[in-house]
Amino acid sequence: MPFQPLRDGEVIIVEGRNVTLLPVLPEAMRRSA
Repeated sequence: MPFQPLRDGEVIIVEGRNVTLLPVLPEAMRRSA
């Protein structure tokens, strides 16, 4: 699943033609990175 971090606490997941915007905690993003 290709995902691109837009802003702090926001992650966009692109699946085919469907685009989903999921609110994520800054800490979770740091752990993933």
